[in-house]
Amino acid sequence: GKTPLIEPAKADDKDAADKTETPEVQMETAYKHGMKIVFEGDFLSTVDYIRKLENLDWRFFWDSIEFRVEDYPRSLSSITLYTLSLDQNWIGI
Repeated sequence: GKTPLIEPAKADDKDAADKTETPEVQMETAYKHGMKIVFEGDFLSTVDYIRKLENLDWRFFWDSIEFRVEDYPRSLSSITLYTLSLDQNWIGI
């Protein structure tokens, strides 16, 4: 989903009319776009996968990971990733 990082100024905010294009104003239009990835593998494969994700050219953040052993050594992992964008639409849809 998408989440605004900073709540927009209210229309009745007397300072809103005085604001210029500062980084703080630009940040009002930044959005956090998230997704959940689920994959299967052992612990070391999971760690290797996360390291490869972190070394990609594009940047993302992650705020949770769940690692559950299904049938040793097979495990099921889910990781929640998000990126930051000035575009409200995540992939142009």
